[in-house]
Amino acid sequence: MSRYSFLTRHYDERAALYRQYVLNFFLEDNSVELFDMKSKKLFLRRTQYPKLQQNALFIGNRVNIYGRQLEIMDFGDQATRRLFATTDCGALIVLPHAYHSLPELINRIGQQLQMIDIFSFECNDEIVKELLSDQTPRNLQTRMEVFRGHCHCVVVKGTKSQEVLESIASHLIADFGFDSRHYGYHVIPQLRFDADVSFVKKAPSGVKHRNSTCVVIKPHAFLQNFAGPIMNDLMGSAFRITAIRTLVLEPTHAYEFLEVYRNVLPYYEEIHQELINGPCIAMEVQLPEGTNRDVVSTIRQFVGPRDSEIAKKVAPDSIRAKYGVDHVLNAVHTTDLEEDGFTDIEYLFKVL
Repeated sequence: MSRYSFLTRHYDERAALYRQYVLNFFLEDNSVELFDMKSKKLFLRRTQYPKLQQNALFIGNRVNIYGRQLEIMDFGDQATRRLFATTDCGALIVLPHAYHSLPELINRIGQQLQMIDIFSFECNDEIVKELLSDQTPRNLQTRMEVFRGHCHCVVVKGTKSQEVLESIASHLIADFGFDSRHYGYHVIPQLRFDADVSFVKKAPSGVKHRNSTCVVIKPHAFLQNFAGPIMNDLMGSAFRITAIRTLVLEPTHAYEFLEVYRNVLPYYEEIHQELINGPCIAMEVQLPEGTNRDVVSTIRQFVGPRDSEIAKKVAPDSIRAKYGVDHVLNAVHTTDLEEDGFTDIEYLFKVL
């Protein structure tokens, strides 16, 4: 099949209403066209648009085409529906003692499936009872000790996602030396997927607000499966990721978050357009306890210069040098001012 078709909608702030478009994506040359559902006319003639990646096309995501953010609502034709019907969603919970394996888990998922969401949550006994309601009281009590604490839930889509997740978890258990008691992961059964994911998503994220700052993995890096390597670089340098969530920012939210850069950076609008161009991952990153350094400046230095082309020359081992392209597609956004660390985390984890 050479074309995917999706039903999308765009919120027109001036008119205060949603406008519906059919988005057609052509695989052979990465071109797009838009058809206005109300006027029944072609809105955008077929044109190449390399900024839109094929793996960004899934229901519930938002994509940005020439400054117009489109929310993907449904399939646009039966051929696309049949093609995507072979994929399903799955979820896996990383238990507290397996935290250090999170980057490798994400790397392996990216080789076989597509990660569409990741979030941290504080797991208590009530959550464990809900997740393991089919367990005997004795088994439940034993597993509570393993589940209790700071967990991460990874949501994926792909063919036979649950089966693939179980295989990945099995191999990681062997590779990281987890035993039958501290087994590291819990794959959510397919029949319980919607209920269990919705339930754990309501739990607190675990934000610490202590010697921490904000790092956001940008949409282009998310869609290129750089999330795992970026997390690995952070954790391998003694930083701790204390909270994490996936966001698809609406234009107004991105403007609010980036307000401090308005009239400061000449490419402010370009940064805004990138930040609304698909899913991004917000992380609270913390320095080890007892560290006297300022976390904001330490992280800023660690990720490298804002322009990835410059970073490749002066800081080749930095995150922006390894996973970025230029001053806009530079892999991550970080808090620049020490006093904004708390504010940025509060906005991304509490306000939105």
